[in-house]
Amino acid sequence: MAEPGATLDAQFDNAFGQVMAAMQREKVAWPDVLSASLFIERGHGEPQWLLERFRAAAGADLPFVECEPVDGLASIDKHLEIEITARLAKR
Repeated sequence: MAEPGATLDAQFDNAFGQVMAAMQREKVAWPDVLSASLFIERGHGEPQWLLERFRAAAGADLPFVECEPVDGLASIDKHLEIEITARLAKR
């Protein structure tokens, strides 16, 4: 998820909120999450900041989390992106 916001903090909050909403819709909990990929646009923040912010918000010890700086995202007003990969529970 990549969402607009007035600040990088607001963008994180909006994107993380969308991740949580998607997890809820799919009935996925943090123990089901296999990995997280975080991206931050160069010149708009540090990867370590995004990594620490994500880990604090998730409140879970995930098996694999990566954070990469990128040279641009799909939209000029979005400077970070959060992607998760999860195992869906049997329905």
